[in-house]
Amino acid sequence: MTVVTRNKLLGDPVDRVDGLLKVTGAAPYPSDVTYPGLVHAALVQSTIAAGTIRRIEAGDAEAAPGCWPSSPTRMRQLSRRGR
Repeated sequence: MTVVTRNKLLGDPVDRVDGLLKVTGAAPYPSDVTYPGLVHAALVQSTIAAGTIRRIEAGDAEAAPGCWPSSPTRMRQLSRRGR
């Protein structure tokens, strides 16, 4: 089935010009590309389904080189100090 919308054809096959390169490992995947100043994040979920977060102790993590603050409040505090 082919649907015509605004001069585009939906349902037509698409040539995968980079398919062979990706299969052989010659082409970079998006996760292989890095940029200067790129920030990575890690999500830590609670092991308690209906628990209440009373505090987050991230002092050791934030002291690590290149680590960014772990909460919006902490980011505002550090931005006032010029970090």
